[in-house]
Parts: sequence; C-alpha cells; structure tokens
Amino acid sequence: MVELQVQVPTGCPDWLFSLFAINTTMLISVHVIAAMISTYILPSIDSVCAGQELWEGSGLDPSLWGVKPSESPHERMRGFIETAWIFSSVVGLFLFLTEVSLLSWVKFWDVCIPAATYGSIAVVPFFLLCAAFCFRFHAILAGHTYEVRALGLRQVEEMKERLDAANDSYA
Repeated sequence: MVELQVQVPTGCPDWLFSLFAINTTMLISVHVIAAMISTYILPSIDSVCAGQELWEGSGLDPSLWGVKPSESPHERMRGFIETAWIFSSVVGLFLFLTEVSLLSWVKFWDVCIPAATYGSIAVVPFFLLCAAFCFRFHAILAGHTYEVRALGLRQVEEMKERLDAANDSYA
C-alpha cells in the first residue's frame, strides 16, 4: 500500500491522495505504538515470572531472606497493555479496512470508477461485522467486570456484617 503505483498524470483528486496518505500513516503508527508497548512490557513480565519460579523451585520462603517478590509489572501497566490491544486490534483493524477502501479509489480512479465503488461497497459488511464484534466483545467484558466487582462488594458487605455482629456480641 505504501508503494502504490498510480498512472501519471492522474485524474485522482489531491484530497483523495491526502486522505489515503493520512490513513496510511495512522495505520502504520498505530501498529508501531502497539508493537513498542508490547516489546517493552514482555521482558518485564518474563523477569518477574522467572524470579517467582526461582523462589518456588528453591523451597525457600523469600520473606526469611528479606526479599519481597515484586508484583508483576503487568498489573501496574494494565493501561498500557489495554492501549496496545485497542490500538492494534480495534483502531488498526478499522484503519486497515478504511485503507482498503481508499486504495481502491486511488488505484481505480482513472481506470474504472465502478470498480472503486464496488471495492468500497465490498468492505462495508466487514466493517459492520467488525464493529458489531467489538461492541459485543466489549459488552461481555464490561458485564464480567461488573459481576466480579459486585461479588467483591457483596463479600466486603458480608465481612462488615460479621464484624459488626462480632462487635455486638462482645459489647
């Protein structure tokens, strides 16, 4: 897509070339950012996992040696990991489908306008399917998160009630 060859001179309008260039740049940038985040986070997670395996395999209690195994960086970097996933999976997917549509217009503008039109129309069902999947997947994840948090709150309320009951019995 970056090495697109177009007839010169072309009747394709400048605004379409500009839109294609902007979309291509955004598509590549989104995937580079996602790859960069993933590249920097993976070694940190590997080192924590290796440290935990070392202590578990030794049969020793790290607290006896004054060592506190650090929490995994993926907990602290959850926002970055989710950003990488959203960039690569959601934004990148929609930019790629837009890229295919724009590519058909830039490539076929001088050759056959109906081909460019049909190329764009062919992308629409996949665009809608991907959008529906993303919304459904997000709804499922949000529902699960809500259920887990609600369960946690119920457990805290039960603990409070038991503590209150214990305090009342001592009073």
